[in-house]
Amino acid sequence: LGALANLAYHADVCKEMAMSPAVVKAPFVTLLSNPDAPCLREACRMLQACISDEKKGVWREDLEDEPVLNQLLCFLINSLDESLLLQVCQLLHSAAFGFDVVTTELTHLHAGPIVAEVFIQQAGTEGHLRDAVLNLLYFPRWPARFWAEIVERDSEDRFVTALQTMLVQAVSEGSE
Repeated sequence: LGALANLAYHADVCKEMAMSPAVVKAPFVTLLSNPDAPCLREACRMLQACISDEKKGVWREDLEDEPVLNQLLCFLINSLDESLLLQVCQLLHSAAFGFDVVTTELTHLHAGPIVAEVFIQQAGTEGHLRDAVLNLLYFPRWPARFWAEIVERDSEDRFVTALQTMLVQAVSEGSE
């Protein structure tokens, strides 16, 4: 799967891959049935490369499926593998930017509190994962319900505290 992910970054190869139903299904089968973090990471990386190409339509239908999005959210909240979390955040961000249906479905699946929880866990840290979570949260087209649910479930102000921590950290990093 890693080799396919590498090849998917080449537009002409990605077009050829899009013509093979077995290749198109491979990352989705992996996401839904394989517990191995490196395989899951490569499946996410392949999908991210494929949905950024002009042939993204062939991957779109499966990516919009509730079981796939639900599984990605499950990885976000349950995985301890930072590289897998990073790939999932980047894939969800790319998918949300590319497909309005994904944004709507993620909101329906209560993604807001899940992303907020990962954000809270990353507050005060540095690195690519923190930045990817921030990018996912900063997505401008989240519906109001996405944010409302975060606020409603944040009875202890953990999200607000994490946000303040990150803002203070960003200001201090910018002043150095």
